[in-house]
Amino acid sequence: MLAFIRKILFSVMLGALVVFAYQNLEALSTPVHFRFDLYFAGWQFAAPELPVVFLLVVCFLAGLLSAGFQAVYERFVRGADLRRRDKRIRELEKEVVALKSQVPAAPTEAPAEAVLELEAPAAQSAPPSAPRRRWGTKPATPPAEPPTL
Repeated sequence: MLAFIRKILFSVMLGALVVFAYQNLEALSTPVHFRFDLYFAGWQFAAPELPVVFLLVVCFLAGLLSAGFQAVYERFVRGADLRRRDKRIRELEKEVVALKSQVPAAPTEAPAEAVLELEAPAAQSAPPSAPRRRWGTKPATPPAEPPTL
């Protein structure tokens, strides 16, 4: 859908450009003459007469070229940054593997005292007949006594 909208927008803009060029054909075809003088160096440059539309196209292409160069530069910078980060990730992964090899293996069976400690708090929990509440919900029944201040 987005590609379709882009195509429609491009068509509208291209149509507006054609209408602009047709309505301003005389002004766009007017020749202009540019001159560049460096009086202190004795250097002069004079461009041949060119229509305004030619200068507009040259300026547009120069902008495209400069934007392309900037995009290529940013791509190289981001690629270098990505390679640097990938290298750091590989170093950290090697460090994790080295640290895991230094940690002693966990015992497979827990001692009997630990098993009893884990089971003791479970016996003190709510009776199995009590309905289980979801987090953030109010209890189904109000408390027996209102709190005193």
